[in-house]
Amino acid sequence: MRRFAAAAAAAAGKRGALHPALAQATPAVPADRAPPTAAAWLRARGSLPAASIAALFRRRAVRVVLDGDRVARVAAGARLPPGASLAVPASALEGARPEPGKQPPSRATLGLAKALPGLTLVTTPDLWIVAKPAGVHSQPGGAASAATLDAAAVAGLGPDARLVHRLDAGVSGCVAVANGAGAAAWLAEALAAPAAAAAAEPGAAAPPASASITKVYLALVDTTRALILRPGAAGVADGPLPLTPTAGGAAKKHLAAARAAAGSAPPPPAPPVRGARGGGWGQAGTGSKPIKSTPVSFHQRAVTRWRVLAHRPPYALLSMTPVTGRKHQLRKVAAGTLGAPAAGDDRYGATRAPPSRALDAAMAGAGHPRPDGALLLHCWSLAVRRPGRGGASARAPLPPYFDAALRALGWGAIADAKARACRGIVGGEWGAAGVPRGPRAGGRRAL
Repeated sequence: MRRFAAAAAAAAGKRGALHPALAQATPAVPADRAPPTAAAWLRARGSLPAASIAALFRRRAVRVVLDGDRVARVAAGARLPPGASLAVPASALEGARPEPGKQPPSRATLGLAKALPGLTLVTTPDLWIVAKPAGVHSQPGGAASAATLDAAAVAGLGPDARLVHRLDAGVSGCVAVANGAGAAAWLAEALAAPAAAAAAEPGAAAPPASASITKVYLALVDTTRALILRPGAAGVADGPLPLTPTAGGAAKKHLAAARAAAGSAPPPPAPPVRGARGGGWGQAGTGSKPIKSTPVSFHQRAVTRWRVLAHRPPYALLSMTPVTGRKHQLRKVAAGTLGAPAAGDDRYGATRAPPSRALDAAMAGAGHPRPDGALLLHCWSLAVRRPGRGGASARAPLPPYFDAALRALGWGAIADAKARACRGIVGGEWGAAGVPRGPRAGGRRAL
């Protein structure tokens, strides 16, 4: 609110009709809802893709319109009061890609749309929770012929389906799809609220959220270089996201610029990791050896809870719960903070290492080879809660290659327990291609 107040004060004298170069991008915020962030409102009520929205905020090109005639620059995390709307350069709207469903979908997308009824885990009046297979893009970004979940949702679930929650292409598991613009608005706000709270000044009171979303992931990680992942270990990674050496040229340039601005200061320490069995901040669980320093991003605080479910060198099975929702958060925390990249992660890990090749051979030998680009990172459960209005939850069965990897490591009992936990929540079995088949039984509760 402080940033918003400063922006509004700077624009106090700018009254009159909207500038011809600007175009209205969203309707006004209704008076009966909690103030959303500018980014969440533009994603939920605008027609621009997420990549274009992020670029507009980076260029400081988004404006808030107050009282119908007062215009001010607005930041992505600023809260919008009732009656405020957003405007963007008219050229951005003219060059925007058509919304999903208004452009011809690819053949792969049409095939995914036909499979979506079988992928649906939970249906409520406000949302669907679906099981996304690895290899499916949430939004366009891969090959033109690749399947995209946002377009498939419109074709397979209905014209009001809006993808708000996203997973990386190589990640499988639960994804929330909103049913209508109203549900998309409060879902987007609920997803963005933890990150906004993490970026707020210490002691600042967080506005009440209209909903909460809890996600639990299962990650099979390579512990060859990990120091704190021991049987039963648990902790919280709280701090800036690490920029791993393979994070790309943009990350390296950002790190070099930050160091130059700091007067060639030494690399900052790794984000703090709070071990459950002693060791304190930034130390191994035994307190005997410090974690190797890792370059970090200075602008994105991320909070992740993690727990070791099983450990058999050189692999461990982790339960990971992201409190904030940063891009590649779990992959960066696993590889950079914990020193244990997810198996199959060729961006932040080493997929050609001997342990990785041996695991791939074991999955293939069991008749379930790991698909190209698939990570052993799975959104196992997703729960949505709205105070006073109920909620919805779902668990997505493990893909067959993930199940085969656990059994190859001697963790068949864990795989069986996860399969049993899905019974009674979803029905059917996974097909050979990693896509669920058969009717799904989902919870039906009003949100």
